Amino acid sequence: MIIGVEGLSAAEVSLLRTILKLSTQLAVDWSLSEKGPCDVLLTANTAAPGLAPAGARAQVVVPIVRRGENQGSECLERPFRAEDFVALLGRVGPVVKVDASHERQSDVPAPPAVRRGRLKRWPPAQLMGTSRERIQLATLLSRRSRSAHELSAMAGYPESACGAFMQELDRHNLLNWEIHEHPLPAAPVIHAPASASQGLAAPGLLSSIRRRLGLSWNSRSAE
Repeated sequence: MIIGVEGLSAAEVSLLRTILKLSTQLAVDWSLSEKGPCDVLLTANTAAPGLAPAGARAQVVVPIVRRGENQGSECLERPFRAEDFVALLGRVGPVVKVDASHERQSDVPAPPAVRRGRLKRWPPAQLMGTSRERIQLATLLSRRSRSAHELSAMAGYPESACGAFMQELDRHNLLNWEIHEHPLPAAPVIHAPASASQGLAAPGLLSSIRRRLGLSWNSRSAE
């Protein structure tokens, strides 16, 4: 984190830098800067401590006062003492870290919204033609709202082709659109379960095999 200084002498700035360099009690890695934005500003030009106004150079402003003039608010007394400076950074550091964390979170872009369309009614014959691909896509869109990506995953056609078909449907006012903030997984393709008799020989085939092997019998002989 960055400490800014304002209205300090060169000797005072050098002393603060030395304290930062030699102290072993700092939980945060601090650096000192005389220009530019900073996290904490030490200033001899104001007596108003606390959070800086919007657009100010730092999040937290700490006034520098003469020793003995502290009115109970957060400040740094001069002449500077190492223990006072380190204790000050220990108090304001957590506040600055929380504010910086909030700023970083607010900078993270939200996931892109997903636009899904669903058929209002079946497209006219002149739009569909005899295209097997269009019939399949229209059928999927008639069942639930889908994005071009989801339609592609379900039907197995390129996403660009699915998107173009949806745009064409939209130009004919055939789609209802829904906006979803977070992408949802496409519904899986469900295959019909295999028949219980699948893999077993048909009765006619079994009879033929028995006859060839001389194993044919009727219900009476079986008894």
